[in-house]
Amino acid sequence: MKLKKVNNKTHIGVDGLEIQVNTKQTNKNSSIESKDLYSKRTGVKIGRVKSVNKTGFRLYINLPKMVRTENVRPFGIIDKIYLEEILNEITDILFEFCVNVHNAFISTVEINATAQLNSNKSTECIMNLLALMFLQEGKKVFLTAHGKKNTYRDVPLSYDILRNTYQIESLKTPRLGNKAFCWKIYNKSLEEGIEDKGLLRLEQIHNKHSLEREGLPQRLDLFLTCENIVRLVHLYQKSFKKYFM
Repeated sequence: MKLKKVNNKTHIGVDGLEIQVNTKQTNKNSSIESKDLYSKRTGVKIGRVKSVNKTGFRLYINLPKMVRTENVRPFGIIDKIYLEEILNEITDILFEFCVNVHNAFISTVEINATAQLNSNKSTECIMNLLALMFLQEGKKVFLTAHGKKNTYRDVPLSYDILRNTYQIESLKTPRLGNKAFCWKIYNKSLEEGIEDKGLLRLEQIHNKHSLEREGLPQRLDLFLTCENIVRLVHLYQKSFKKYFM
């Protein structure tokens, strides 16, 4: 029997979490302001308090940066040994705002596959091919790119733009699959300033309706478990096969 070669240069896992934190309407709420958050473990920026409203506020947390100083590889199944430590650190962050972790709920979750290619030129070629694929299928897509004369940021993809573009940075679709998730595909090596290798990231951004459909809990402390990290990886693989295979 012929054995299938394992691709050890592609990693699948979780990236960022958008968290809705529910609080009572008190004077404490009005004093909460947007600010960056830093990890006690790695010392790097791991997220941000993004917005404040009458019912609470939103947090963005980057899981890979809670265990590593970079975000080249997503938070995968092998990282599940850090989940208890991560939950404790997020609990401490919420305690600073006088909030119990039981009042924190997942709004969106980013799951991605990051592939290491031989060179950044390979990444650029694949980005162009994916852009053409979306155009030929007639899908509505937005792109960020450097043009020959202009820079395009989050504009609708068109053949005219491709003819004037030499480097596509990212592609993003509207929500697909019953409005459950969208694709964001981008040149990760360009974002990280890496020149000696190519990194292509294919990211799915799932909303709470997608989590509900999969039977995944939305409460943060129930969500951050080994079992659920595995289920998120399987969700990514299932969605990837549907749209790319």
